[in-house]
Amino acid sequence: MIYLNLRAKGYDVTFVKAETKTCGVELAPKGIRTNAILPGTIFSEMMLREGEFTEFTISKIPMGRGGEPREIG
Repeated sequence: MIYLNLRAKGYDVTFVKAETKTCGVELAPKGIRTNAILPGTIFSEMMLREGEFTEFTISKIPMGRGGEPREIG
């Protein structure tokens, strides 16, 4: 089974959101916009081999599927 440090992931997401907002406030007067891409679960080939874990993860996603690498950016 893949071990995911979910607490660290949460910190990363929170930081990116806060930093994007802060940069947006600082740069808006110069006409510069900021944006961030924060994808949810992305199923790589390695993750798809994890069978039971992948099924459990998919069952928790409202859309019933994870993202694919080609859908980012």
